[in-house]
Amino acid sequence: TPGTTILFTTDASDPSANNGTLYSAPFTITATTEVRARAQFSDEDAGPVSQRNFVKLAPDMLSFTSPLPIVILDNFGAGAVPRRNSSTGPNGNDGSGVIQVPRQPVLMAIYERTEGRRSSPSDVPAIVSYAGLRVRGSSSASLAKKSFSLETWEDGEIENARRIAPFGMPRESDWVLYAPTETSSGNRYDRPLLHNSFIYQLSNEIGRYAARTQFVEVFLNTGSGDLSVADYAGIYLFMEKVKR
Repeated sequence: TPGTTILFTTDASDPSANNGTLYSAPFTITATTEVRARAQFSDEDAGPVSQRNFVKLAPDMLSFTSPLPIVILDNFGAGAVPRRNSSTGPNGNDGSGVIQVPRQPVLMAIYERTEGRRSSPSDVPAIVSYAGLRVRGSSSASLAKKSFSLETWEDGEIENARRIAPFGMPRESDWVLYAPTETSSGNRYDRPLLHNSFIYQLSNEIGRYAARTQFVEVFLNTGSGDLSVADYAGIYLFMEKVKR
């Protein structure tokens, strides 16, 4: 629109009259980047901030394939995913002292298998969504391989739920990434990876409800570099979250 200027940033800060670059021509993105922009028309108030995130895949990711769907999560260098404070409350160990933490914003991409092919991050993702992530569980939260609570969000809108339908499941915004243990690192939780998924499937097959599940391979990048095979988090169970 004539008379409109656009300011943008690439450092995750909000553009304003005192912060940002005036957009005048296309620019090149060469690394994982969060772009924020807003329009200013004449002397009116600045418009809302629009946000788009771009994740750069390392070369080893482009050659990675799997017989399972692939889920990529990137928090743009925000560090470790937060977990709740489960200190003892005034009534003893009854959960009254639990303090839930805010979800950490991430960008999620889901790559599903196509007919006769393995899934690959070099393909077009079936779903791309902003989401909020935090560690899920109590005793299991201390394990090296953690489960996560995942809520999908509208583009750039923190905690504004977006309903998606991955793997043919009913549309919903709340999900669980359950981490069955696949090592012998001092615990005996679900080493064959089958305990939950097997009994849930049996329940569904006899007509009784249980959470629907899908095995996936998860990559979680909490650093600021390219997303690579080194960010492999393991085999997870992507599943419905039971709620009222």
